[in-house]
Parts: sequence; structure tokens; C-alpha cells
Amino acid sequence: MLLTRYYPFAGEVINNSHIECNDSGVYFVEARVNHSLEEFLRQLGDHKVRELNSKHPSTNISELGYKCSAWAAVTRGLSETVISPSFIASDVFPRNPSLDCWFPIQSVPTKLVTRKRFMFDSMALASLKNQPVVGNNNNTRAPTRTEAATALIWKVAAKAALIVNPSNSLDESPHALLSIVNIWNRASPPLPYESVGNILLVALGPAY
Repeated sequence: MLLTRYYPFAGEVINNSHIECNDSGVYFVEARVNHSLEEFLRQLGDHKVRELNSKHPSTNISELGYKCSAWAAVTRGLSETVISPSFIASDVFPRNPSLDCWFPIQSVPTKLVTRKRFMFDSMALASLKNQPVVGNNNNTRAPTRTEAATALIWKVAAKAALIVNPSNSLDESPHALLSIVNIWNRASPPLPYESVGNILLVALGPAY
């Protein structure tokens, strides 16, 4: 019932450019655990996050989140509360064949990738925003919450890289920060929350 609404998840990716819904079915696995979700989140480690990583090329974490919410609602017998996904993104941002690129997910060396989750409460974010910014003498604008948290993460990541490879100084070792920006609510008019598609921008900042 749910896959008839979220049909891209039941299709087959063709040439990394489109999804063909062939109704051939999917392999279904049901598992049971003796822990609550709250206990799992309290002890969330990198190895656990890696096992839950979504590798579907047509979705992002927001879509995966409300798809799981819809799945849970159907399981509880609340199918009437499930909101169907909106596929308006393909009309707003039609596919441009000249921008197609082929990048197989399997080629990413996952053993070299570390995933971490950092949680900042309101007090921590306020403290970060109030810290003085080096070289900000001519600019009185305070950093946003995103800027403050991102700068802190980037700073400690660069120092960690120096510890791993002490032969390189921070001046000689280049670093890059890739930030995903959700443009659903920044579009004019804003796109529906349940929009499906990688409706996002990628911001890249190198440092040397």
C-alpha cells in the first residue's frame, strides 16, 4: 500500500538518471530488536549510523524521514493519516540532459568515510554565536547558528586531520567543506514539505 504512493522506492535505477517502475517487487526483510528507539539513539555510534545509511540516489534524509513516518503510520493502522508525496519537483526543475553525470554509489570507499552526529542545544548555539570572530573587525554582523556550528566542526576536523597526519601543517593540507542546503522553503513560492526529489543546492568551501 505504501509503495504505491512512494513508487520510486520500488523501481529500478536506470543509468543513474531515472527510475523505471517495473512492478517486479522488492526483497522484504523484517527484523525485531529488544531495545527501544530511545535507547538506540542514546548510544548512537558511527558503526550504527553506517548500517542505517540510505544509498538511494533519488532521495535525501528528509524524504526518507517522512517515508519512515508514513510506514510507521500504516503499521499502526493509521493509513488515513499518511500524506502522499508530491512529485512537483520534476515540473519546477525539469531534467537537463546536459547536466547528467554518472557516479555509481558503489565507487565510494565507505571504509574511509566517517559519519558523526553533533547535537547543539539552544544554549550552546547562543554561546557559539557570541564568540568573537577573528578578522571580523570591519563586519559587525554576528554569525548565524549554521555558520557558527559549521565553523566549529570544520575547525576541529582540520585539527583532527593534523593529528592523523602530523607531517602536514594546516597551511599545507587543503580542506574542503561541503554543505547541503535545502531549498524547499526558500523557493518562491515554497515547495510542499512532502516534495520528492533532490531539491537542494551544494555549497563548497575550500581552505588552505
